[in-house]
Amino acid sequence: MDSKKREMYSLEQELKLLRPFVQKQPPSSRCYSEEEILAAEQRLNYKLPSPVRFMYLYMADMLISSNYLRPLELLRWDHDHLGIFPPTEWDEMIGIRRNDDCNSLYFWEEEDPEGDSCEMEDEFEECCNCGDECGKQRVVQKYLDYWENIENDPSFSQREFSSKKHDYLLNEYILLLCLYALYEDYEALAQAASRGKNPENLDLFLGSPCIINFDIDDLVINIEKQFRPLTDHTELIMSEVPPLCTGYIHSKEQILLVTLPGNLDITLLTPKKISTRCSNRN
Repeated sequence: MDSKKREMYSLEQELKLLRPFVQKQPPSSRCYSEEEILAAEQRLNYKLPSPVRFMYLYMADMLISSNYLRPLELLRWDHDHLGIFPPTEWDEMIGIRRNDDCNSLYFWEEEDPEGDSCEMEDEFEECCNCGDECGKQRVVQKYLDYWENIENDPSFSQREFSSKKHDYLLNEYILLLCLYALYEDYEALAQAASRGKNPENLDLFLGSPCIINFDIDDLVINIEKQFRPLTDHTELIMSEVPPLCTGYIHSKEQILLVTLPGNLDITLLTPKKISTRCSNRN
């Protein structure tokens, strides 16, 4: 089957499996409720794809604090595109397109002719950090009104708008973002522990030798003696070095094994101390 026409899966079970691995987030970051998601859908006049809904339900706090996800309140239409993920270092939004296959991702350059939206996003974050709900609502309304005025400006709406398809599909991208964010969070905690800050966190993150030293087929056989792929839909998590997946769950212990694209290490993540028998890397 063409990967660009693959069926969309909700990711609910996969994100539920990952949720226990999320470390405590700052009070300003939280996941959203079903009611809040419904309110956003009514505002957008659009039902969000199921993987996006479950992402906001189960993983929004981690992804927003890692700057991998736009807050639900700030979702808006950019022409016929909905930017779900923040601009990259190249100022390109990533999201989906209205009246198109919602499992297809697109990226495009965000145009802000007045250049004020970043300040409003900073105001929103400050309100979140200090728990100012009234201030947050004021900033959100100002932000949405700002972009609505720009969208309705004939000189802006007549500009050429172009987007390109992303290499990943939506549900592939969400799972990869979650694994990346978890990896970075655990790595930061372990590095802080090695410097003497919260030393009990040192066992949260265990890296392996470079996997290029292993025969991949033998490595997969050894992994699957104790782990299973994060999802039955392994096409969503197949790495650039088949047949290795980007995420595995231990069959008995609360341990996540991560092999991220472009990273030649295999890494164990756990929210608790790993027992000696499970930290064996053979």
